[in-house]
Amino acid sequence: MDWYRRRPALGDLLAVLGDRRAGVGVGADGLPDILWREVSGGEVSQFGRTRSLAGFRIACYPITNSQYQVFRDAEDDAEPAWWFENYGAPAPIDSDYTQPNRPRTRVCWLEALAYCRWLTSHLRAAGGLAQDEQITLPTEDQWLLAAAGSDGRRYPWGNDWETGIANCNEAEDAMPLALNLRQTTAVGLYPRGDSPAGLADCAGNVYEWCLNKYDDPDDTGIDTASLRGLRGGGWGSGRGGVAVSVRLRADPHSGSGNVGFRVCVARSP
Repeated sequence: MDWYRRRPALGDLLAVLGDRRAGVGVGADGLPDILWREVSGGEVSQFGRTRSLAGFRIACYPITNSQYQVFRDAEDDAEPAWWFENYGAPAPIDSDYTQPNRPRTRVCWLEALAYCRWLTSHLRAAGGLAQDEQITLPTEDQWLLAAAGSDGRRYPWGNDWETGIANCNEAEDAMPLALNLRQTTAVGLYPRGDSPAGLADCAGNVYEWCLNKYDDPDDTGIDTASLRGLRGGGWGSGRGGVAVSVRLRADPHSGSGNVGFRVCVARSP
């Protein structure tokens, strides 16, 4: 299983050499270089109901360390417009694994949304985003459509498990190291596990924050108290835990070493 264990090191070597893959780092303009995937509209069935969604754009990868760091290093990162009443910009907590091409972790839902607001403002100013568009987190319905399409599949790649195409705990029993890296990896290292829409890392690597409230998936209202949904499973999740139907909940103020986020484009209200 040496090939299995080498994957993190190969991703880290890419980082040392300067990972120039589209959508992984920062552009010449100093802004995050997001590789957008177009998701066709379709029906999503979950939570005991079916919703018809319009098409939208969503990032190919979870936001990386380098892409998040430009926000926290910016002179305007603490701008009140990005943050929330009675909740200013907290001192950032570094990811457990800080390689620039690995997903940013230890970011709470409030920080992820502040990042979206900051990126919206700067992309509009740079001409990379229409004035009636905004960067935000996907809803759980959008996430599911992007991760699996509308055909009811169990995983982004299909219904059957395949070894070596997701960063998670692949062991069915116990936790042998050979089948569990127990850490994040650089984004996009498991292309055979990509979704029908071309998204990477929808199964494993990091859980992803979603916009909606966990207890009411149709409510995307912004507040600092409601639990929010997480999808996708993380590096420590088992095979069942990275199925696209699995969801967790978390306090919007909490961050974790196996939780990150990806962004999408929505029409401004």
